[in-house]
Amino acid sequence: MTDPDALTTPRQGAPSEPEAPRFFCERCWGGLKVLEAKAPRCAKCNGDAPPEGFRALPLRFKNRFLFHAQLGRGGQGAVFRAQDLEELDDQGLPVERAVKVMRLDAPNADREELLDRFGREASASKKFTHELRDKAKRRFFVASVADDLGRLPYIALELVDWPTLTKLLRDETTKPPTVRPLSAVEVVHLGVALLAGVAVMHDKRVVHRDLKPDNLFVSVTNGRFEVKIAD
Repeated sequence: MTDPDALTTPRQGAPSEPEAPRFFCERCWGGLKVLEAKAPRCAKCNGDAPPEGFRALPLRFKNRFLFHAQLGRGGQGAVFRAQDLEELDDQGLPVERAVKVMRLDAPNADREELLDRFGREASASKKFTHELRDKAKRRFFVASVADDLGRLPYIALELVDWPTLTKLLRDETTKPPTVRPLSAVEVVHLGVALLAGVAVMHDKRVVHRDLKPDNLFVSVTNGRFEVKIAD
């Protein structure tokens, strides 16, 4: 008998996501409403608007990526869902990526710290994507595709369509939404999958330092957990 409360990965595209802001400030990567986008300064960071005005999605970045939705924004920058115009899939269409861009509105000292953290993240991502000889162990990590720490720093990663652990545990059937607890068996299966990836990191002398539900992509099939560690 199927347990109606057993966790399964939501079908891709099933949850309806709120519509992303149309315009963006390329200094702080804050989303701007239409009226805000017509202002001479950014409503989020107070930076001057570019001479050509704030740009709307889809937004071309580094002449390689076409941003078409913002997936998230935080203290370091923002993550965009993007088409990689330099790599095509089997159907001849641009491959979808997750591109993390660094915010540029921070003071110089803070920006140097951000750039250092960005550099360490890019280095760690490459270590578990390109330098890890055992390909089976790569499945625990979000794969690195490209990065650039120059004038407009970014890290391009594989796009993982699995939900984060935060979203997986969120019960949308209640108002307000509540957290659905895991069973003891599910906790064990999730813990084993997660610790397998952590063990690989520690074997490479890498400490994550920010392991939390928002940084864990989880897939559940017939009670079997798979985990990809991000950030």
